Amino acid sequence: MARTKLSFDQIFAATGLLTGILGFLAYGTPAAAEASFQGIQIFGTFLIFLFFSVSAFSWGRIFSRFLGFAFEVWSTAALGIGGAAATAMVLGHLGLIGPSHRILLTALLFLGPGINVFSSKNIREPIFSVDKPHVFEIVSLALIAASVLLFVIAAFYPNPFYDPLWCNALAPRRWSNAGKIFFDTKSIIGFQSSYWEYLYLWGNSLLSGAPGEGLIACLLFGQWTHAFWGYGGTVLALWAFLAIFCDDRFWLGLAVFSGLCVHSFQKMAMIAKNDWGICFWLLAGFALLLSAKELPRKQLAAAGALIGLGLGGKFTAVFSVVPLFLLWAYVDRQVWKKAPIVFSALLLGLVPILLRNWLATGNPVFPSMNLVFKSAMLGPSWTRAMRNYDGTGIVPAFSEFSRRLTELLRENPLLPAGLAFPLSLVWPKKRSRLLTPLWLTLAGSFIFFAAKIGPAIVEMRYLGLALNLWAGFSVLSIAELGSKARWLALPLLALITYTADIPWKAPWDLLRMPSTGSIVRQQPNSGSLAWLRANTKPDDVIVSLLETRLYYLDDRNIRRVWDDPEWDAALSGETDPLKAVVRMRALHAKYLLATIEVFDQHADKKVSDLIIQAILANPRSVVFAAEASKVIDLERMEKALRQR
Repeated sequence: MARTKLSFDQIFAATGLLTGILGFLAYGTPAAAEASFQGIQIFGTFLIFLFFSVSAFSWGRIFSRFLGFAFEVWSTAALGIGGAAATAMVLGHLGLIGPSHRILLTALLFLGPGINVFSSKNIREPIFSVDKPHVFEIVSLALIAASVLLFVIAAFYPNPFYDPLWCNALAPRRWSNAGKIFFDTKSIIGFQSSYWEYLYLWGNSLLSGAPGEGLIACLLFGQWTHAFWGYGGTVLALWAFLAIFCDDRFWLGLAVFSGLCVHSFQKMAMIAKNDWGICFWLLAGFALLLSAKELPRKQLAAAGALIGLGLGGKFTAVFSVVPLFLLWAYVDRQVWKKAPIVFSALLLGLVPILLRNWLATGNPVFPSMNLVFKSAMLGPSWTRAMRNYDGTGIVPAFSEFSRRLTELLRENPLLPAGLAFPLSLVWPKKRSRLLTPLWLTLAGSFIFFAAKIGPAIVEMRYLGLALNLWAGFSVLSIAELGSKARWLALPLLALITYTADIPWKAPWDLLRMPSTGSIVRQQPNSGSLAWLRANTKPDDVIVSLLETRLYYLDDRNIRRVWDDPEWDAALSGETDPLKAVVRMRALHAKYLLATIEVFDQHADKKVSDLIIQAILANPRSVVFAAEASKVIDLERMEKALRQR
């Protein structure tokens, strides 16, 4: 490799530093929620995200050298973003996050590229080594690259999907406002945020100002983090994992593309959730374990830590992790010698989350569920709702199992091909000895999922990583059983592309971005949110009914009834609207935000319907009315109900 005047790391560092400086200059002052946020500020926000990304990858390079890894983009990225999450957790618990510590956090980001250049001063390692690709390889790689690019583009538009605005983006926002990670015992949903959401603390610390400022910038930062690092990182790690079992890049590209095209959470890539980030960490960890049989101790520990991050970030990852550990045991005959190191590192990743949850709620595993540990934080309504998730018996009837199987087959059109794996046992030609055990582990994850959770759960995305791998290996099974007939590639590619949820319309969202105006205007309940922001004081107690998009009221004292055990206990089972209103006022509530058209499985539906009917019967109590939501003055409501 020819020596150059500037190394890759030097050019990379210079690029990162330049994007950071230009980003802060273009971003300017954090905008209030009521102000338009567009043009140059969006560009500045994206540059700051790129600066963060360059720094995270640079730290990944530093960690890789320390651990003795050969340079691989996927492992470097996993270590870098894992380190960023762990650092945010430590700083958050020390009270060193938020806009008041922006200088400290920015300095840490600037240090990454600088230390990386210093540590690579005398290293001239090859960065990329790619043989001349086949035409079809180019096509599949182009589709994969296009999917990542389009999801990042789609993430430029503030998505109104309620999960991040109720949990994933809201918890880091509240932590940033407080300057530390804390857990609000009046908001159970916040305990579902962990390692991946800790990454969003970087955006909130760099881009927010006073409470209520910089909301759209922080949300976009979270969306880009999930699209670029979560989805994009999964692309790299999925390639590395599947390459262990297939060295034919002609089929490998198609298998990776198929693995990305699973219906239930592909569309989640452009919003600030955690599904793809969990897949990335888990895939990277298992790719390390399976790709080399002679990993040194430090590298085994790194693999275990990445798996621990994934498990700590989403407890349902167990459906994928248990079968994959079985696969590791099948592949590596020395697994029992390595297991203590791997599981010790895994526990090191898990323990902070388990300890955090246990100290705050008494439930170390998942405070919003009553699987094994009972949590006093769950009010009666949430407890009733969680019974749907707490199935512990075998699926009671074949019809339920077949219904779940039907849901599974909708995830990817090639998943039925995975059923062909057992044929490799009796096929006359020699087949890979790894295909059958892999199929068994993936089938095992589905059986475990269906039997343990019970028929109430229909969200296949809880299978997570198992879906990606099953879809990818379905392609490899077709290639294997079809003697790798190249003519099969085109119809398979057409089928996958046709059914994929990749947002081909994403560029249009970007083009119309400058006309979107105020952040609040993006939401279905935008009118009510704007009224509350303009007409209430920060200390006014606002009760929300069925509402989940609380992110845009981060600077208001708003409580969602069914997330707060005190409110829930006070109102649950109430049959008299007057008594319900009197109880809310006794808890010092001044306004009620009633979102009428949102079904919420965690709510006490009877009480919600009762209050909504009272609102409709007493229009004078309504101070603001919109199609999807209303704001009610509770004092007026009480007077109206007493005068009936």
